Order: sequence, then structure tokens, then C-alpha cells
Amino acid sequence: MSTLHVVQYSGGIGSWAATQRVVATHGTTNLVLLAADTRVEDPDLWRFVRDSTVHIGVAPTVVADGRTPFEVFRDQRFLGNSRLAPCSSLLKQRPARAWVDAHADPADTVLYVGIDWSETHRIPAIERGWAPWTVRFPMADEPYLSKQDMLDAPRAAGLDPPRLYGLGFSHIFLAWWSCLDNLHRTGTAGLLRCC
Repeated sequence: MSTLHVVQYSGGIGSWAATQRVVATHGTTNLVLLAADTRVEDPDLWRFVRDSTVHIGVAPTVVADGRTPFEVFRDQRFLGNSRLAPCSSLLKQRPARAWVDAHADPADTVLYVGIDWSETHRIPAIERGWAPWTVRFPMADEPYLSKQDMLDAPRAAGLDPPRLYGLGFSHIFLAWWSCLDNLHRTGTAGLLRCC
């Protein structure tokens, strides 16, 4: 059987860039673009997912718990924050893991995560969390690209990156309401990380 290549496709520029490297090496025949829907993403993230996956030629496989972070906070009786984020585990990791458990044999599946060379400290925990599957991090390998390099690449291919990058956010898979809430509370569009 052929190897299944499953990219954690967040809609962020790192997962898009990682997908480009996977496609360049393995093609699209056995490619899955696994996207977790937290029900609060900026609508433009889903526009980019739609446009970019049409360009790649592989429809996204979307998984969801069905709740928003607010509902998770209520159910957990805990408000997520920058140090502990139950919504990330419950709304992204568990639905993705359930799909991988049901559809991907660890013996012939490779998972890909779009973190880059500046985030390699995260790799051991991600590998432990996805055991027994093999996990690779294409953007942590040479040639190293800056965030700007990654943002320029889809433009060169005729794709507009998600709009929140243009507003100065380094990670756009955070809920858009977090940005707006922080703007309202502080007068700046700084990031309030919750997912």
C-alpha cells in the first residue's frame, strides 16, 4: 500500500508552505489536508483554505467537535489563556486525532505539521502527542524560509494569503474575536491567545 500523507492544514501560511513541500516530494495522490474547525475562525481563513486547496487539487477534510471555544470554557468551567488552552486540545487535536485513528494506519502514514525552524522547541511534544505515527515538519528543514518568504509564495501562485497576516498577526488560526476583543480592551490589535 502507498504511504498516506496527512497535513495538519490549519489555513495558516506554515501549513500551506509545508503542503507545498509535501506535494513537491510526494504528489497529491495520497494527500489529505486535515483541517479542524473551531467555529470561530476569521471567515477569510476559510476563504484561503478553499482557494488554496482548489489550487492544490485536494479538497480539505474538515473535522470538528461542534463547539466554540466559549462553549468549551463553559463546559470545562475554565477560561482558556495563553498558558492553558483547553479549546486547542478539545476543538483541534481531539477531532484530528479521531480522524487519524479511524483512517490512517501508523505503519503507512506520515503526518505533517507546519511549524517552522523558529519553533523547533515544539517538535518533541508534538511527536509524543502523535505517537505511534511518524510526524515530519517540512518548514523546520532547509531551505529555511521567513514568514515573509512564506507569504510571498502564495501571492506568486496567484493566491491571496489570509487577511489577518496583513493586519500584523503572526498566527491567524486564532479566533478573530480574540483580536477584536483585545483591540476593544487595550486600544491595540495585540493577540489574546486562547486556541
